[in-house]
Amino acid sequence: MQKSLIFIILTSAMLLPGLMVSQITGDEIPKAASDFLLSNIQIKTQPGDELIRADVHIVDGVIAEIGEDIQVKRGAKVIEGDELILYAAFISALSHLGQPEEEDDARRSAWRGPPGATPLEQSGLTPHMFASTDYDPGESDLKKYHQQGFGLVHSVPRGFVMPGKGSLYLLTDPADGKVNTLLKRETGLFAQFRNMRRVYPATPLATMSVWREVITDVRYQKDYWEKWNENPKGLSRPSVTELDKALFPVVSGEQPVFFHTGETRQALRAMNLANELNFKVVLANAGRLNDDFLAGLHQGIKILPNLDFPDKPDEEKEEEKGESEAEEREQDEESEEDPEEEKDELPAGMDKEEYEHLKERRKLAWEEQIMLSKKAHEQEALGGFSTLSVGSGDILSAVRLLHEKGMSEDELLEALTTLPAELFGMEGTIGKVKEGYQAHLVLFDGPFTGEDAKPTFLIVDGHLHDLRENDD
Repeated sequence: MQKSLIFIILTSAMLLPGLMVSQITGDEIPKAASDFLLSNIQIKTQPGDELIRADVHIVDGVIAEIGEDIQVKRGAKVIEGDELILYAAFISALSHLGQPEEEDDARRSAWRGPPGATPLEQSGLTPHMFASTDYDPGESDLKKYHQQGFGLVHSVPRGFVMPGKGSLYLLTDPADGKVNTLLKRETGLFAQFRNMRRVYPATPLATMSVWREVITDVRYQKDYWEKWNENPKGLSRPSVTELDKALFPVVSGEQPVFFHTGETRQALRAMNLANELNFKVVLANAGRLNDDFLAGLHQGIKILPNLDFPDKPDEEKEEEKGESEAEEREQDEESEEDPEEEKDELPAGMDKEEYEHLKERRKLAWEEQIMLSKKAHEQEALGGFSTLSVGSGDILSAVRLLHEKGMSEDELLEALTTLPAELFGMEGTIGKVKEGYQAHLVLFDGPFTGEDAKPTFLIVDGHLHDLRENDD
């Protein structure tokens, strides 16, 4: 009798937790759950699709099922969708997030020997370095990216001519030893026309010369290495360095070079090198690229526009004021009372005509940078957005400015999700809200292009972050 009673008690204790499914409003949401349901939520499955309302079942960091009235397993957590909109988590296509800051006066080389004998690392040639080596994002930076809707980031090393290889990371807490935030260790080589002072190469032309020398030598080393591995008989052992091995995937076309190209001249130099030396290039952190350059862009070249826009020119601000007629009349009356306020204060050494010409050029330069993303998209050259220079708290504002200037929500969503996923060769696993895809998702309280829309929850690899706690 006593044994039967003990058996009944133990059996009841095991079954009780499974008799109900916990429903949670967000106040008690666990940060990590292996099995949970987003119930009755609006879903943007991918750019170009209409919003649908359905349930999303997530199991072990993967979207297991999308449909209506999904029956979840015992112990699963449920998040009510209400008026939230679900998107794939945004992807930063280029960033220095998690990389150590450079030391003061970093451009001043410690090399004191003959200029022609500068060690490669002192010259800024470190393609064998990896972003993953020193990656350590601070909690504050992670939260800022989360608050902008980002769940993944392509982090590249800081440095000079060839800083090293980029890595693709999940933006979740790396302090948890159970979470592997590294999604792809090698995405490609990050390069730029930035040089050490007083050492070779110290100019853009010298940098191009070094590229020619290094890539030509690496291609020879690769051919010899492969020949030796196939049949070493009668051949000397190859003297392949870490630099050579790091560049093998570049010269073979397996990995692209993400070339920092802030303006047209740098982009032309990068394109010339890519054509001459036969490697793939991505124009990264692009700023001002003129229409003539874009018109002659080779098919297949991708551009990552910089979202760090200059301040609006005064003329643009005036056009956007949209003041009522009454306010305009009031300003006119004030201007008549104090005509001195009407006059622009001319810069020293400029007459009125020169100043007007300067303002017009400034406005055109601003528009050129703002319109780059849309023009690149029209030419199927847009590969995503660079957040390398923009403040991590200003990304959504920049995206919404592009929306104001003519980019559609679907075009912007492409640049934030599917296009970078394709760029990194992971279009089959990230960037969409579809069954079988990794559960990297963001929930907004309205369309993300809306001025007041905010992300409320972020799911990265099945780990849920409540962003409402961080609202200012």
